[in-house]
Amino acid sequence: MTKETIDHLATIFPINREALKSKSKHQRSVSILKEFSLNTSAHGIPSIARSHTIQNRLFWIVSSYFQYPTQTSVSFVTEWPQAFPAVTICNYSPIRYDRFIIPFLN
Repeated sequence: MTKETIDHLATIFPINREALKSKSKHQRSVSILKEFSLNTSAHGIPSIARSHTIQNRLFWIVSSYFQYPTQTSVSFVTEWPQAFPAVTICNYSPIRYDRFIIPFLN
């Protein structure tokens, strides 16, 4: 086995300088929101996220809104007679019953 010495070694790796720069917090948030919007199963949101222009996004927002209208139903149900919970007066109370009830009897 021979011992060789390498005097000069050069390797060239293609480097994307933009990938090495750290993104701002806002850019990371937008990236996460866009990724979520593209992969969600909610109706219309992926189409909005895929749109490149404001006009297309507005179109998809309006068409999604009118395609799936909201419906609200409110109803009141009253039942008579209403059952009230039982009230128990505990004799372990520090208030004496005979002094407590007298003002209410007058």
